[in-house]
Amino acid sequence: MEKSNNYNSIDLFKLIMAICVVAIHTNPLYSCDNKTTVSIYNTVVGVANPFFFLSSGFLIGKKYFGGGKITTTFCSI
Repeated sequence: MEKSNNYNSIDLFKLIMAICVVAIHTNPLYSCDNKTTVSIYNTVVGVANPFFFLSSGFLIGKKYFGGGKITTTFCSI
């Protein structure tokens, strides 16, 4: 039987970051005048795009290198 790796925390954050991506494109705080709120919003929502880049790289790397073989593969190159 093949072992399956489930990354539930990554899936949860992907859901949260997907909501942040929607918020980026809809700009719900357009009429907000409070600079502190807008600054915090931009900081939190701005993490969405780099998160998808890093999580995709992690999952592709785990699949490509098979987990634990990264140093052996790079040393042989």
